[in-house]
Amino acid sequence: MPTLPSANVRQSPATPTNIADLEDQLSNKLAHLCAVLKPTFGECGHLFRMHSSEILDNHAWACSTLADECRELFRRITGG
Repeated sequence: MPTLPSANVRQSPATPTNIADLEDQLSNKLAHLCAVLKPTFGECGHLFRMHSSEILDNHAWACSTLADECRELFRRITGG
């Protein structure tokens, strides 16, 4: 799985042009995160939870990674 840049790596400040790109990336990652979470609850959730613990762990890891990437993109967009 891809990793986020280290907190120690200095990145150039976001410019108006690349802010739009970062916002697009954030929107795409949030859409992906929603898509992978949808089958985990409600009526579909019962079937989802029947998977092996390895699959469930890998799914949770993927969701966590996507959430971390969203957090990093948001930080870069807001300059925080």
